[in-house]
Amino acid sequence: IRDPRFFVANRETLRSASKAERGWTEGSSGNGMLVIGGPGTGKTSLLAVSQLKLATREVVWLPVHQRGLLDALAGELRCPAREQLVLRRLQDRKRVVIIDDIQRLLAPGPRAASELEWLLGLIAATSASCFWLVSIERELQRLVEPLIALRVAFATVVELEGRDADELETAVIARHRISGKPLIYPQEPRLRGLLTRIPGVRTRSRERQFFIRLAEVGKGNLRAALAEWCRRAAVQGDDLTLAQPGRSRGLPFVRQLPQPALTVLVTLLRFGPCHSAELAEALVIPVEDLTRWLHFLLMAG
Repeated sequence: IRDPRFFVANRETLRSASKAERGWTEGSSGNGMLVIGGPGTGKTSLLAVSQLKLATREVVWLPVHQRGLLDALAGELRCPAREQLVLRRLQDRKRVVIIDDIQRLLAPGPRAASELEWLLGLIAATSASCFWLVSIERELQRLVEPLIALRVAFATVVELEGRDADELETAVIARHRISGKPLIYPQEPRLRGLLTRIPGVRTRSRERQFFIRLAEVGKGNLRAALAEWCRRAAVQGDDLTLAQPGRSRGLPFVRQLPQPALTVLVTLLRFGPCHSAELAEALVIPVEDLTRWLHFLLMAG
């Protein structure tokens, strides 16, 4: 999300980000904010909308398509990928550095810890010139926390949680409202319809029932809930008609995967696309073995 009109799920956190950055420009607080959250909790949207409300004019947003923090910073700062030169460039004037889903930039495996250590040193060394706005997947944060004191480098740390039915309804309706189309919610099952006619029996409205089910399907993941909304919505004349959300989407076969295949899958999900040699080094297995397990996963669907 880049339009503040549609940003309704984490408004309090948005205010925290703006307050933290302004506090840094005024010299009253530290130079970083860490956003922790699971998939679909709104980390990227929070950073995108925060960018519109920053007091600092220059903003550097690191791309996630490039592996390696040093290379990514050097590319955006237009200087050679050498630590001292990157530090010197960061210290030359005030700017905000935004790193979204930092795990996508880190090398998989043990090297991720050393890159994070380097970043923490960089944040400390640029306390007067740079404000760092960083998001990280909750799973990786919990993994590295015993080894690296991530929170120490950031003046503000916020954790984004999954959305409940009320929050999902607010977020979805905010996006739908711009269409101007009336919503037609799914018809109630016949038994529920009969229950509503019994005096003294209280049942949920069709709208409420729909969003409770949507929250169950998405498991609190706003991105998954919005995708399910799109699958269940159909334009009929001037109306937008909704069908009942389907069953929760999961991977029931995951528990049956062999341990090496599961390790490969988890590493790819955690760090994103990797080169074979890089992934094999992180997992400490021969490239030939990795190729075999990748083929197994592809065949398994």
